[in-house]
Amino acid sequence: MNKYFSFSKKCLLLLAILLIHQELIAKDLPVQISSFIVDQNQGPFTTIQEAVTSAIKKGGVETIYVRPGIYRESLNFTGAKNLTLVGAVALGDEGQCEIVGEHTPPIAGTLILRNFRLSNATNVFSSNAKGESHLVIIDAYLNVENGYTFNLPNWTGIFELFDVNPGDKNDGGIYNIGGATTKIFSAGLGSGSAKTMILSGTSIFGAADLGCPVKILHSGNIISSASNYASTLAFHDQSEGTFCSDCFVTQAVPALIQNSENSITLSNVSISSTSEPVIAGKGSGSVELVSVSYPMKNEIAPSVRKGYAGYLETGISTPNNISFDRGKTTLSSDGELIIGDSTGVPKISTLMAGPGISIKNEPGSIRISAKDKLSNTVETVGEETVIAFEFPISIGHAAMIHVFVVGLDQKKSLACGGEVIALALNKDGISSMVDEQDQKLFRSKKLINANFNLVASEKKILLQVTGEKELNITWNVEATITGSP
Repeated sequence: MNKYFSFSKKCLLLLAILLIHQELIAKDLPVQISSFIVDQNQGPFTTIQEAVTSAIKKGGVETIYVRPGIYRESLNFTGAKNLTLVGAVALGDEGQCEIVGEHTPPIAGTLILRNFRLSNATNVFSSNAKGESHLVIIDAYLNVENGYTFNLPNWTGIFELFDVNPGDKNDGGIYNIGGATTKIFSAGLGSGSAKTMILSGTSIFGAADLGCPVKILHSGNIISSASNYASTLAFHDQSEGTFCSDCFVTQAVPALIQNSENSITLSNVSISSTSEPVIAGKGSGSVELVSVSYPMKNEIAPSVRKGYAGYLETGISTPNNISFDRGKTTLSSDGELIIGDSTGVPKISTLMAGPGISIKNEPGSIRISAKDKLSNTVETVGEETVIAFEFPISIGHAAMIHVFVVGLDQKKSLACGGEVIALALNKDGISSMVDEQDQKLFRSKKLINANFNLVASEKKILLQVTGEKELNITWNVEATITGSP
């Protein structure tokens, strides 16, 4: 029993010594998460390029950690396959880890730069090669004085930014005519007006802020949501764009220039600009407007082809009321329409009735019907006067005929009158009456024997008015034909 106790005591003592030894090791020796550490003072690499070159020699798939400092180096990433550079700081935009220079990106693969301030007098990345690599910048500050973050005109790969702050000088952001894809999420790109961003591929913007002029070329396509634009977007060639819940605050320049063959769609977009016009251009493509607001004194250029996929709003819009010009014009009366106007925004109006047409505006509807004072002939039949009015009905159609007849004497006083309503049908060129006539008469003493009837002849409907022969009466007939006459 004593031997067992002695052995157990020795085991516990040995375990305690091992635990204390491990704790001492953990305190004295830092964990090595990567062999690629850049430190200007103690290495193991004192420059970023040394670490990049070493990583490429080992296959080009590595993560390089860069300790705080200002590194004035123009880096060459040629040969890298999947390389990540991380600034060992909390936030890249504070400038604690800054790289100053113009860099050559890898032709293929992926390059990620995270937690850096990227500075240069001209360009951050520059190359004339037809590269296809995926270039990613995360949590960074772009400090370009007069140039581009990506000066890669022939690139076919991808530019991607997330949580990036643009500088405040003249950065055009991207110069690319090779059809590269651009993705910007919760990030800013471009500043100033001296450099224009050139895009030529698919660009996806989500909560992005673009601060410089933008030109979209070739078959470039912008898909944008909840983003802000501080200068003009100009569409050329076969480019197109779709904007949803975006905001254009472009000061004295137009928000858009439509010089493309394809369409641009604006949905729930707000434009704040003092430019006249706010949207310009002469392209054959249209600008589709779905709930778009802009200052009431500004207009869209007459040369721009406008389409209204929904409704255009420049004032107030509620479910029961649509107003234009800040409430100056309101769609509120029965039967009013929004009528397109090629010289400006749509206008609220009503339809105008031409000869032979009757228009009645009603709540939720507009009734259009044929209406005319029909000519008449007078025939003497026995001791009665027969006046026949013709109502032509097209073959295969039916029509409701509503007739008002007024007879006036020589002094133009009412002698008699009547009202007749009936449904007529022309089947195979033969007219017929469909239902019984609803006839109402109002007579004077002079024509107590007057009668009014709608009768069918071979190809038409006749209104017959019969009365005493000796009365000299002028007949006026006003008929309304509804249906398909």
